[in-house]
Amino acid sequence: MKKNLLATVFVCLAAELFAQPFDGGRMLPPDSARRNDRTTLRPRPYQQGGRDGKTLDSRNPADRLQLQRPIYRPRVEPPKPKETVKPADPSTVKPSDGAKPAATVTLPKPVSGPGNPLAKPATRGEYPRMPDGKKIFECSYCHYIYYTNYMPPIVKCERPGMYHDWHIIGEKGTIWFRCLNCNTRVCSTRTPIRSQCDLESKHVWEVIGQLTPQQQKEELEKEME
Repeated sequence: MKKNLLATVFVCLAAELFAQPFDGGRMLPPDSARRNDRTTLRPRPYQQGGRDGKTLDSRNPADRLQLQRPIYRPRVEPPKPKETVKPADPSTVKPSDGAKPAATVTLPKPVSGPGNPLAKPATRGEYPRMPDGKKIFECSYCHYIYYTNYMPPIVKCERPGMYHDWHIIGEKGTIWFRCLNCNTRVCSTRTPIRSQCDLESKHVWEVIGQLTPQQQKEELEKEME
């Protein structure tokens, strides 16, 4: 009997010890503190209100357009005006030490003679005088030039044991050409024929200038005589 009474008392004490007393909500924080915590929380997208203060619902098709993410467009700056550089006054510009003024080269009038003006004077060959004309004759060996309408005589050439080998390479004109290999120069209307050159190759012509208006007038008067 005593044992049953003691067991009952022990069970009651244990139940009272582990039971959580109800304090009527005295352990909860005050309403003001709970309100402050709610205001600091960021509302979710579907809780945000529209322009009229209405709560948006993501399930509503009309509200989805307002729930879309904002579109960020890059900022485009207006183009800057280009700086205009004023040309320098020629009177105030000083020439540099390495710069040289461009010299005007006056080319000679076309006359019959050695094709290379830097070559040694002829001492062996025979070069009879020929009347002026429009055709350009050249010797394949010594590159002597004749401006004439007639075939020059085939006589001894500057080359030892050779005779002149004449051929027409063009017509007399106002444009000066020079061979890059043998320095032969002719005044022709167009690029001369690439005949045989000294270096066992053909002529390579380049334009080096043109007759002046005064020289062209003199050449025209000579042809009219």
